[in-house]
Amino acid sequence: MKNILMLLLVVVFSAGSFAQKNDSWKATRSDSAKFSGNLLEDSRIALSGYNNALTPAPVTLEGRKSPFLAGLFSIIIPGSGEAYAQSYWKAAAFLAVEAAAIGASVYYNKKGDDATLDFQRYANANWSAVRYAEWLNKYAPEMGKDVVANIKIDPDATKQPQDRVSFAEINAVERQLSTFSHVLPGYGEQQYYELIGKYHQFNHGWAASDPNTAEYFNNLPQQMLDYAKMHILPDETFYKYADRAVVVMVINHFLSALDAAWTASRYNKNLAVNMQLKQVNLTGLSEIYPQVNLTYSF
Repeated sequence: MKNILMLLLVVVFSAGSFAQKNDSWKATRSDSAKFSGNLLEDSRIALSGYNNALTPAPVTLEGRKSPFLAGLFSIIIPGSGEAYAQSYWKAAAFLAVEAAAIGASVYYNKKGDDATLDFQRYANANWSAVRYAEWLNKYAPEMGKDVVANIKIDPDATKQPQDRVSFAEINAVERQLSTFSHVLPGYGEQQYYELIGKYHQFNHGWAASDPNTAEYFNNLPQQMLDYAKMHILPDETFYKYADRAVVVMVINHFLSALDAAWTASRYNKNLAVNMQLKQVNLTGLSEIYPQVNLTYSF
């Protein structure tokens, strides 16, 4: 196929060349009387007015791919740059990785959200600010010198525990105890759910705790231990997996962009233009004409 194309181009360029020759020969026929009968000398005389200056036509290569655009496409949607560069298998591979990473992120975020709701429900059912306040009122004066504990508790048991006490009054007592490292955060806050299962001082808010002792460090109820495991499950497992999926997505975007730019560059190299000048020897004259070879490698 390449040879046929080259032959056609040679014929086209040669036709233009001979058209120029005819014009030149017309101008030199008047010199026929000067011919000597010597073939070599007569050829030189006949071609003395021949203008062999040829201007090669510019060659425009269609179908080139921009590596910049390919990379830009893939940094936005992995695989799209490869598709632009007509590398469809790689496009499908990068797109599949993207879809899998998105799916994993959504799945594990949902699992994390569900696990978060589980430990929040467990805490709401088993840890009571009222129970904790009652224990502080009873034993805080024993745990610290000059500690005043008089947290008001609403006797209406139909209300939620967090609505029956003042968290500000609880915090005021906690700040008087030098052995306490934290104060109880507001109900429903992220820190609220974390601290009640993490620090021993909140031991006596749990339903399974012993309300008849000031000890709070060495007698943690199993409820508190179980809750601590429930609380770390979302962050240490599900959300961590979701974060890793996001990292895979970022890496996939970056690698796809690099690969797309490289693939577009390779595509352009495969679609090559080879422009050269070829010499043809005429009688006593060397004729130069342009030759174009188009090749595409699969």
